Amino acid sequence: PLGNNRTVVRGGAGLFYDRPEGNLYFSLVNNAPFSLSSSYQSGNLGNIQAGTVPPITPWASTDSLSPDLAIPRVWNYSVGVQRELPWWGLFAEVSYVGATGQNQIRQPDINYPTFADLSANAVGLKASIDYLRPYKGFTAIRMRLSDASSQYHSLQVFLSKRRGDVNFTGSYTLSKSMDNGSGNGDNAEF
Repeated sequence: PLGNNRTVVRGGAGLFYDRPEGNLYFSLVNNAPFSLSSSYQSGNLGNIQAGTVPPITPWASTDSLSPDLAIPRVWNYSVGVQRELPWWGLFAEVSYVGATGQNQIRQPDINYPTFADLSANAVGLKASIDYLRPYKGFTAIRMRLSDASSQYHSLQVFLSKRRGDVNFTGSYTLSKSMDNGSGNGDNAEF
């Protein structure tokens, strides 16, 4: 941009989509009513049904998918200035690099008791957590949602001496990363 072939400005941006893996829905076949099993206690192989049926317990963990599940995507962007400095063969670069994740997948337990119920239970009744759940008869109901997001911002500085008897390279990155769901198994409640 300065017309002296010593300075270069570079930048770029890209939008990248994720391809959700099969593990998001493979576990759904183990949900009721598709998972058929019978349990008998104290039976034997000659007459399995001679045993007793165990007491009724809450259904084990259930997996589900949000009907509004969206495809996760990430925007990556950067802009940088590179400059050959007039002293001692030094080369410097300063860049901003960032990323924004949208529709990131997380898996909260939608059948988890509220904080208010848990607090009241800790002081008084001290009942089983299954008693406090909104959907009775079930334990955890893990629902895949695509409502998480992420942000990354960084300032990257690079300095190099490329000519002469002594050569060196140094770099420094100042960055900040914020997210509320880093992977499709995250179960943060918000």
